[in-house]
Amino acid sequence: MLLDSWYMRQKVIHHATQQGYGVMGQVRKDTAPYACPVLSEQRQRGRPRRYGEKYTANRLAALPEQRTTLTLYGKRQMVRYRSAVVMARFLGGQRVKAVWVQFEDGQGRLSGTRLPLSTLTELTAESILTFYEKRWCCEPMFNKLKHAWGLQETWQQTRQVLHRWVQIVTLAYALPQLLALLPKEQLTRLCQWTPWRTTQPITAGKIRLGLHRILWQVSIRDWWNPKSRIFKPPDQAIALYRA
Repeated sequence: MLLDSWYMRQKVIHHATQQGYGVMGQVRKDTAPYACPVLSEQRQRGRPRRYGEKYTANRLAALPEQRTTLTLYGKRQMVRYRSAVVMARFLGGQRVKAVWVQFEDGQGRLSGTRLPLSTLTELTAESILTFYEKRWCCEPMFNKLKHAWGLQETWQQTRQVLHRWVQIVTLAYALPQLLALLPKEQLTRLCQWTPWRTTQPITAGKIRLGLHRILWQVSIRDWWNPKSRIFKPPDQAIALYRA
């Protein structure tokens, strides 16, 4: 299970591992992992240590650094990494495989350190980096949801209003996509605002521009009747009076 860094929380990870899933995700680079404790053969007073030494900058620098080329995020990249099986304190001492990785560009400059974790400690560091890269394919979808569908504006506080917003946004997104499939001669009026593109294929963007020119004066707020709580076109006489 590949998790976004926002969901790398104890409750989510423990629930997934209890269901039999392995979890991979990136955490903050300043997350404090600890070495596994070394149990003494001699009996000592008190409870045994739960954590070993903390992975400080000096301890991390003592780990052997690997340098290799991997196909990540759609291109071949040079990476440098250090890895170790550690105990994650934010997971209550669960053992995970940690990989401190940096990307190297053509001039030898290194990016900031990233810290992916995996509950599957038997995997190699390169396998963890390769597997975690596969979650990148969902990022274009998130980008389209936020910027093309406008879901970044979903600040509504109630579920009912949020559902209405999503319905309006999805209809507004789907309408140009469907109209673009009609024969070209039926879309002449919608595409008259872009005469310099008459020889090019009709796209949803051209349809959207034509619809915007037609509907930009429509007051959607007047369609909502707060008394009956019904969304419908306003009374024609009232609309003409307001105009």
